[in-house]
Amino acid sequence: MSKYVIYLTTEASIAIEVEADSLEEAQDAAFDELPSGVCAQCSGWGSAWSLDLGDFEVDESHHSVDGEWVEVKKA
Repeated sequence: MSKYVIYLTTEASIAIEVEADSLEEAQDAAFDELPSGVCAQCSGWGSAWSLDLGDFEVDESHHSVDGEWVEVKKA
């Protein structure tokens, strides 16, 4: 019988609260606060599976400022 490796994907998201003077500075600060990965158990270490979160990108469609939701409308 053959062994297969099946790749499954999903979307992961994270919300990070930072203080900054502008949206651009806030986005940069959020990247500085990102966790470097997941713990060994959550990553699947020693299991028949592994988990990789990949690279995060800024979701530019919305954010919040001082508790107020901001939805960015594209022209």
